[in-house]
Amino acid sequence: MAKISLPMGIAIISISSLILSSNIFAHSEHDKSRFVATNGVDKQRCDNVLRPCRTIAYAVSQANKGDKVLVGSGEFTITSSEELFFLKSALVPVFGGYNRFDHYQSQSPQSNVTTLYNIPTNMVDELRKNGFRVIADGKAFVKDKDLTLKLASYHQLSQSQSDEACISGKADVFDCNNIDLLAHFPLSQMSSKPGAGNDIWGHVDLNTNNEFAIMGVNNGVTVVNVTNPTTPVEVGTVRGVNSSWRDVKVYQYFDENINLWQAYAYVTTEGNNGGVAIIDLNNLPNSISLVEKNNVVSTSHNVYITNVDHTLNITLPNQTASLQLIGANSKSGAFQSYSLANPKTLVNINANNFGNGYTHDGASLVIDDQRSINDCGLTSGSCTVFIDFNEDVMKLWNITDPNNTTQLGTARYNDVTQNNKYVHSGWGTEDKQFILLHDEFDEQRGGLNSTVRIFSIADLNNPTQVGQWTGPTRAIDHNGFVRGNRYYMSNYERGLTVLDITDPTTPTEVGFFDTFTPSNNASFNGAWGVYPFLPSGNILVSDINSGLYVLKDNTNASTKGMFGFKNKSTQTAQGTTFDLTVQRNASNASASAAVSYQVIQGSAKQDSDYTVASSTLTWAANDNTDKTISIVIADDPTSIEIAESFFIRLYNPTDGATLGANNYNTINIDGLVDNGSGSFEFDQETIAENVGEYIVNVNRMGSTKGNIAFEYQLTSGEAIIGIDMLDASGQVSWADGESDTKEIILTILDDTEEEESETFTLALSSVNDSNLGSNAQITFTIADDDQNTAPLVTLSEDFEVNTGQTQSLTAQTSDNENDTMTYLWVQTSGSEVILTNAETLSASFTAPDSAESLMFQFTATDFRGASTTKSLTISVIAPPLNTAPVVTLGANVELTGGRTQSLAAQARDAENDTMTYLWEQTAGSNVTLSNANTLITSFTAPNTTESLTFKFTATDSKGLSTAESIIVSVVASPAVVTTTSTPKKSSGGSIFWLTMLSLSLLVRKK
Repeated sequence: MAKISLPMGIAIISISSLILSSNIFAHSEHDKSRFVATNGVDKQRCDNVLRPCRTIAYAVSQANKGDKVLVGSGEFTITSSEELFFLKSALVPVFGGYNRFDHYQSQSPQSNVTTLYNIPTNMVDELRKNGFRVIADGKAFVKDKDLTLKLASYHQLSQSQSDEACISGKADVFDCNNIDLLAHFPLSQMSSKPGAGNDIWGHVDLNTNNEFAIMGVNNGVTVVNVTNPTTPVEVGTVRGVNSSWRDVKVYQYFDENINLWQAYAYVTTEGNNGGVAIIDLNNLPNSISLVEKNNVVSTSHNVYITNVDHTLNITLPNQTASLQLIGANSKSGAFQSYSLANPKTLVNINANNFGNGYTHDGASLVIDDQRSINDCGLTSGSCTVFIDFNEDVMKLWNITDPNNTTQLGTARYNDVTQNNKYVHSGWGTEDKQFILLHDEFDEQRGGLNSTVRIFSIADLNNPTQVGQWTGPTRAIDHNGFVRGNRYYMSNYERGLTVLDITDPTTPTEVGFFDTFTPSNNASFNGAWGVYPFLPSGNILVSDINSGLYVLKDNTNASTKGMFGFKNKSTQTAQGTTFDLTVQRNASNASASAAVSYQVIQGSAKQDSDYTVASSTLTWAANDNTDKTISIVIADDPTSIEIAESFFIRLYNPTDGATLGANNYNTINIDGLVDNGSGSFEFDQETIAENVGEYIVNVNRMGSTKGNIAFEYQLTSGEAIIGIDMLDASGQVSWADGESDTKEIILTILDDTEEEESETFTLALSSVNDSNLGSNAQITFTIADDDQNTAPLVTLSEDFEVNTGQTQSLTAQTSDNENDTMTYLWVQTSGSEVILTNAETLSASFTAPDSAESLMFQFTATDFRGASTTKSLTISVIAPPLNTAPVVTLGANVELTGGRTQSLAAQARDAENDTMTYLWEQTAGSNVTLSNANTLITSFTAPNTTESLTFKFTATDSKGLSTAESIIVSVVASPAVVTTTSTPKKSSGGSIFWLTMLSLSLLVRKK
């Protein structure tokens, strides 16, 4: 079904202070207000208080992520279902009760009356809360099919769906082509109840091969188990500062000390002092935990990890992984590189580890051909090229040594003006010859349809544009990734778009899945991110408005071949040589084709455990036979090696062939049976002395084969068993196939003695050589509650607000012991209001419509139970009743046509408000009014008999107006007749008259 077009806005943000905020950098000019007034004009960006727009719908269409719309006083008639849909769905917060004369500084709905006409009754209450006066007479919309369809499809986005094939262009309510819906996990089902989603990344736990989605949301990051793709299950959420922006990447490595893969997620945000959250993924699928909030930067727009395989998130062969922080609040936003030698933290380094300009996003390629010498200037080895999407240009950098960054080439394009351009993001092709580039402004500002530009990097010092793809709608292209010869792109309101890039200079669309059903406009709703790299081949999409989508990709079907291994994994003995089979699977093999393969080291090491080189397999025309990769597995004469593995991936299919389902193969080498390991979820923890019972979880990590068991035992430190805690010892065990979480209960004894913090340990020890995990011992610190001091709380002084105003309540807290704290706002007196975000430092509410006092209490409680409560009184002020201006016009006028006539008005305002004036003609032949914005105007009457009607309107600074009319009766002036005689020739008559005249004179003489 075709979509219904409508100008839309962006994701919901929580109501907070309505004071305009600004961002250090230029990205998308987000967190702005857009302004609307009755005398505005629908053009430009609506972000200048002196040049507001005229309609709410237009202002929303100009909004970026994080924006809101402020509407000045006056009357607005809703005439389209598009505007009603916007107001109903609240995609962009819209507030009334503002005044263009004070530059929209203060919301006062009673004095700055913003009236909406033609509103259905079921929308009245919510709009009144946002500061509007609502006239509920929108009966015309009750049976509006367009609005009904839009609202129905929008509200479906908050419902879960699963296992819906794309048939005849539909998967349930979603438009689609060649993409099936496996599951939709909406925001409403996430435990943190986020208001909006943002970016996404994927993770496969190489200990278990379970697959996970890691999705940023406005209040943190959520991890979802998608191993069974039709029934996703949330593992947990790590909370963070509220922000519309988060980015996520994952780093995984093999820890030889515990024979387990370890993984950490790195999450950046533009939220104030959000830092970089480092999340421990090593207790999946049971739980996740925050390792630290790293403060090498306080904010960062994006994060990237170079030299890793994006499916496995592990280091590429012969490379060193490094992490790039992008668009941070230091180094002017230029990318900056950090070591991952200790994955649990990031450390500032004093080196040339950064670029220049503001890097909005980044990607990388490992160049291992002649360009590493010719372009990068190396004498040997590969060159790591960082692709820097730098607002108005794309820059290429040599970061082979991440501490010695040097710039290569720069790319530009000029098919849109500078103001309509924003070089946003992109990705390189698998042959490392092209980059696909996204511009985030060229649709919304430049008026283009979805546009992706393609650049050749045959010369790294001179990238040049060689192609372009233009989509069927104006939906904004956002982020994209290459897998094989398919480009997977988050396309905002159009959802996911998939391009065939067999010829990268001329991409063609081969599939899409629409996650934002109401429209396809150039607005910031819909799909933010996409991750197409899971080993299963399933695609993850994060949607700003509706959450997580797990999709099945059917776009790779090709008669020319679908390259793949026979199986996803291969088991082999030590000391053998075997052939790994690769199939073409072509139904039409008339043309030649090729696919490359790369060997990636795992727990098994190249040369010492196996020998095989990365290369390319080629099929001639009409050849559909299987090809093989010969692999030599080394012997283990000691017979003490544990089972090991490494990986081979297929990539860069050519000539129209594609990657099939099994394009990664895990080669498992026989060895001692891996039974997994036992581990605590952390290695240190601080607990309050008055906690009572405390539960410690023990998890089985990795393999679930066979039986494993562990003893656990408390050991005294400064804290003494029997005095500070009860003794606890015992055993935890798992049978073959079991992986449930075991619990150990500790009992902490509270006393009344003031003492310093004391420590003790809880340790696991192996039973029958069971393998211990990374956290085999926890050091506990008992924090004394007797000398603990309560948190310090600071609230503002009591203050006043206007009736109907949306207002924030903000607290500041600190704790002398640096304890973690919980917060709670409650109302203690006055007419009941609804508190939003009451469990945070900043809550908000809408003031009642009458003057009164409201009291609120804020309580901060530290983790030892000490709390501080303070109160705040807010006086709700009803503004003086504003009256409309009084207008006096003279009596009706009569005049003759063609004359110039003046019309004079008198206006006064009881509150002495400043006023604006407007004369308008409402009937009769059109005349030109001079000085129409003053008290006295003039015009020249037409020379026809008719009546002319003129209206004069005086409007005060609060938006109230009075209009009066005057009638001018015009009488056409009479026509002036002029007679002209024509001389004639004499015919003798003149002699007669002369004779008569002479006789007359003679008579008189006598």
